[in-house]
Amino acid sequence: MIDVKVVGDKEVVQRYKMVAKKLPDNLYKAMLRLTLYLAGYVKTRKLTGQSLKVRTGRLRNSITGKAQRIGNKIIGKVGTNVEYARIHEFGGDIYPKNAPYLRFQVNGQWVTTKHVKIPKRPYLQPSLKENRDRILRDLGAAVNATIR
Repeated sequence: MIDVKVVGDKEVVQRYKMVAKKLPDNLYKAMLRLTLYLAGYVKTRKLTGQSLKVRTGRLRNSITGKAQRIGNKIIGKVGTNVEYARIHEFGGDIYPKNAPYLRFQVNGQWVTTKHVKIPKRPYLQPSLKENRDRILRDLGAAVNATIR
């Protein structure tokens, strides 16, 4: 016959309750730090002439990072509200909305056309891929620090 006695079971339960209580806050803080880091990364390593030429700096200056709690989820977002950002990231076609033609200047010359194809020049997706290991490491560190 084998006798087993668990010592300290109440302490273990208390420890797990403490971890469960603190983990969301620690993950939120880590996510916020990561989104702010990624926003800076995009600005300095992608939108300072690497992926797109800088004309006004409007797109670069609009990049923000934030973390949100939605229910039991913690969501990190890096992005912009600039209307032309999406077409640079994914590419696409531009057609006139209120006239039969598009008209714009290229190198001082006026161009009239029915359609413009914009190639994709991603800056957000590559930044996320390039920092994947850091993101996983930092989120894992937040979990480990909470457990300790």
